[in-house]
Amino acid sequence: MSFFAIRSATGLLAAALLAGVATSALAGEKAEVIHWWTSGSEAAAVKVIANAYIKAGGEWIDNAIAGGGGDNARSVGINRIVGGNPPTAMQIVPGKQLDEFVANGYVRDISALAAAGNWKAAIPALLWDSITRDGKVYGVPIDLHGQTWSWWSIPALKKAGVDVPKTWDEFFPTLDKLKAAGIIPIAVSRDGWTIDSMWRFLMISKGGTDLFRKVYIDHDVNAMKSAAFRDVVETLFKMRAYSDPGASARNWNDSTALVINNTAGVQFMGDWAKGEFLNAHKQPMVDFACTPAIGPNQGYVFGGDMFIVTATKDPAMLKSQDLLVNTMMSKDIQVAFNLVKGSIPVRGDVDVSKVDPCGQIGLKLMANPANQVGDRDFYNSPDAIGAIQDLLATSWSKPDTSVDTFVAKFAEALSRQ
Repeated sequence: MSFFAIRSATGLLAAALLAGVATSALAGEKAEVIHWWTSGSEAAAVKVIANAYIKAGGEWIDNAIAGGGGDNARSVGINRIVGGNPPTAMQIVPGKQLDEFVANGYVRDISALAAAGNWKAAIPALLWDSITRDGKVYGVPIDLHGQTWSWWSIPALKKAGVDVPKTWDEFFPTLDKLKAAGIIPIAVSRDGWTIDSMWRFLMISKGGTDLFRKVYIDHDVNAMKSAAFRDVVETLFKMRAYSDPGASARNWNDSTALVINNTAGVQFMGDWAKGEFLNAHKQPMVDFACTPAIGPNQGYVFGGDMFIVTATKDPAMLKSQDLLVNTMMSKDIQVAFNLVKGSIPVRGDVDVSKVDPCGQIGLKLMANPANQVGDRDFYNSPDAIGAIQDLLATSWSKPDTSVDTFVAKFAEALSRQ
């Protein structure tokens, strides 16, 4: 996602309550929360937090801003802060995105709340590092999202007479069978960040954790020129032929719906897509299959969502922020929210027995630190990520893009740190 697209906040500053969520009858702590969760499953997940906040005595004011993979919401939040009318809290992505908020004094230090809640012992070390700066805690991590999953329609596969491919030798023949059966092989969406989801699936699944880390953490140009990297690029380019003309007009969740409705065979998307399946009352491994990799490579690229509470000296806002932070990080809400969202809890000290089979795969992979790979946001600037997504979107739409050109432009984009 590119995080520098600034949109006018006109018309967005008036907050709307979530549908079905009543305002607290008492004048409790009031929290206006800016976020970008607008699909069906996302709205249902937000409602879990909102209802818990209201039950705790607060008043939830929902400000959901769609579009841009989060760009628009972030831009509005920054404009609000700079304009002297900050929201109580706003959603961002863990990693370098936090730097500008801390550097500009936009975000409140919540170290005392984190210490009281025993966060450091409860969350993965890499995630802890992503929410802290100079020993102080500034972020509230709400979920752990596996970023590189594939979601397969089991009825579509059965119609084509194939199974989920277990090797890369089986991958394109499987797509060919889906296509021959009149099924869209790959459900693709219009935005660059969704192409990036496919790309990172290939990076971790074909290239493995070693290549992923060399590229995104070490920024190793030689790794980007390697045969393994070029193989990933060639595979992505070959996948173009298995999309459909309607992709350019679809949002990510519209593409998920194609798989849910068995019109498409597979979508490559983070595990928030699973929330759409669950919201449609589909059962994992019955109606749809999930896998974070094809082939022998084992790695789990994880990111997630977090919130920051804005810097303030207003006692009323401080109280509302305290209540909001404690609500989001409570053990019960961590479980309840993530069951709906499709992600897994950030806290390792909660009961995960109710997590679905796909989530259990993620939990098992995350249990081994060797498999844990922080997503590119952890190590790269928003500018670099945005440039890569622009490159991916352009290269996907232009079949004449050469591998050499892609490699050169990828290295150039990743240098923007």
